[in-house]
Amino acid sequence: SFYAIEMEHSDDLCVNYEIDNGAITGEKCWSSLHAFDNGRWYDDKSLELAVSNAQSLRIRCRVDGDDEKDDVLIDSVTVQGLEQ
Repeated sequence: SFYAIEMEHSDDLCVNYEIDNGAITGEKCWSSLHAFDNGRWYDDKSLELAVSNAQSLRIRCRVDGDDEKDDVLIDSVTVQGLEQ
């Protein structure tokens, strides 16, 4: 879950991921213009990856904003793996 503080409409909350030391990389961003508002907790954002036999996963949460006041508080992150 996360809580946005002073994010303008041009700002994004992004999750970068790297699987197996960079063999697969990607990014998912949510725009403050369309996906969320300031001053509210959100529990409904998710990112799903379809990967087989991965040995490692690195995740980075970041704000893509234009000033130092843009901020996002992160309360919880859940990572699940499914055995196939």
